[in-house]
Amino acid sequence: MSDAVSPKAFLKQLNRADLKGLSVAKSVGLIQGVCVVLQAYALTELLNRVVFEGQGTLDNLGWLALFAGLIVMRSLLSGLREYAATQASLKVRASLRTRLFDVIHQQGPVVAAQRSRGAWSHLLVEQVDALDGWLARYLPQQFLASIVPVIVLCAVFPVNWMAGLILLLTAPLVPVFMILVGKKAAKANQENFEALAHLSAFFLDIVRGLPTLKLFDRSKVQARAVEGATTGFRIKTMQVLRLAFLSSAVLEFFASISIALVAVYLGMTFLGYLNIGPDRSELTYASALFVLLLAPEFYLPLRELGVHYHAKAQAEAAIPDIAALLDKEDQTLESTLQKKASQERLPEGVVPQASNALISLNDVSYRYAEDQPWVLQNASFTLQKGEAVAIMGPSGSGKSTLLSLMMGFITPEHGQVLVRSGESVADVRDEWAMDWVWLRQDPVLVFGSVKENLQVAKPNASDDELWRTLERAGLKADIQALPQGLDTAIGEGGTGLSGGQV
Repeated sequence: MSDAVSPKAFLKQLNRADLKGLSVAKSVGLIQGVCVVLQAYALTELLNRVVFEGQGTLDNLGWLALFAGLIVMRSLLSGLREYAATQASLKVRASLRTRLFDVIHQQGPVVAAQRSRGAWSHLLVEQVDALDGWLARYLPQQFLASIVPVIVLCAVFPVNWMAGLILLLTAPLVPVFMILVGKKAAKANQENFEALAHLSAFFLDIVRGLPTLKLFDRSKVQARAVEGATTGFRIKTMQVLRLAFLSSAVLEFFASISIALVAVYLGMTFLGYLNIGPDRSELTYASALFVLLLAPEFYLPLRELGVHYHAKAQAEAAIPDIAALLDKEDQTLESTLQKKASQERLPEGVVPQASNALISLNDVSYRYAEDQPWVLQNASFTLQKGEAVAIMGPSGSGKSTLLSLMMGFITPEHGQVLVRSGESVADVRDEWAMDWVWLRQDPVLVFGSVKENLQVAKPNASDDELWRTLERAGLKADIQALPQGLDTAIGEGGTGLSGGQV
């Protein structure tokens, strides 16, 4: 997927069920917009009767109760809207992380190795969390900014069409300047994310290499390097904050100017200096007060949208990497559907020919990019069941690539990798994965006991099952010799065990 992934296009990749909370938030916002007009009308009637007509407050308890009730109702609706939007954001981000983990698992370690662990952590944590403001605040506010001003205009135009025209003509000022500032903010956020990803990967590498750095007395040099990287990130973060504050100030300024224009028009009309719009006799203090009360409410959704616009800029910076992974999920699903369709088209009674071979490579060629040399070219061989085979060669000769092809982690550019009864490994990778065990050169153990690490593969495994597994691996005696056996605590990465035991 290109880097120019729009938030609107990205929304289509999210689960519809997770976005139901946003629909609730938008519906509640619509009710809030109606309450705005009713509240302004109730306050206008109350003040008009008490101040201008001289009626007593007790005579207008109904209007007072309506006004107070609308205030309470708006507060409750505001809380409900925020809760619904927040819950929707939590569901979307949790679902999104699950999908991303599934894609990484489906693509295998070759794809995982394309980024450092710090970069993956940044993508799955910071970049996914960067969608929160966009989902929970910007999207509901975007809907309100499009519907509430329309509701206000529908209430103002019948009262004073000239005031409504002023509101209508000045309304575009806020979004126009919001977009102008927002483009710069989006670029700054993208640079900030790149700096954070670099810092995350760099800092993790430093931490992992601390013993070596201490051994060669290079820790102080790397400390200065970390200081330089953090300084660069701090500068880019402050640039983002500066743009965010600048956008808020610009939007507040133009919104205030627009409200002032309405107030000046009404004041000059009352004083007789202006004869534009409705006749002076048609303009009453009550109608003018109603318009003045609604003028700030007209711009309020637009101003709040501007405040949250930097959240959209953050999301735009985070979306491309996330969407690129989701594209791989779509490609995997498409290949699965094509496989099922081809199986359905097979004539009745026709099955793949059986073979005694465990795995066969037929004229396989692979390279990691079109502009790079071939890692493997025209490789062909067959492994029979029960054979023990050693793959030897100098570094860079393609041993790891060959294993990745055999396990289905990557797909050959030319040729076929066939397994079992002549099926392509790409079509049966999930089933094929149950038939082999792959030990990395750098196995990962988590902080915890020996038992907890073994139960990662089978959480409900009993102690007897774990001892039998250790016996098959030739480690039973070693683990029995540990102070607490299976309950012996080991550090992250296998601290406390020898390299061979790990």
